[in-house]
Amino acid sequence: MDIIVGSKIVESFTNIDVQISVFDMILTFVIAIITAYIAFQCNLNINKGQRILITILAFIFSTFYLVYYFIFKLLLGFPCQGKSFF
Repeated sequence: MDIIVGSKIVESFTNIDVQISVFDMILTFVIAIITAYIAFQCNLNINKGQRILITILAFIFSTFYLVYYFIFKLLLGFPCQGKSFF
């Protein structure tokens, strides 16, 4: 709802409560852990610092890493530099 004060329009925002269930949080965390494990195992033969950095980024951006893994490693056939899962 907008409130007109003089010649200015002041917007009033309502608080929208976003309910995140415990199940959603646990599921997200489990997917992030699995993604980090896949990233760690897939990059066994590279520098240890790079492997840790990739693992941390895969944990934080798990959805994007899983899409990347699916496209490049599974569909296009680029091999992992460590253990392959599929």
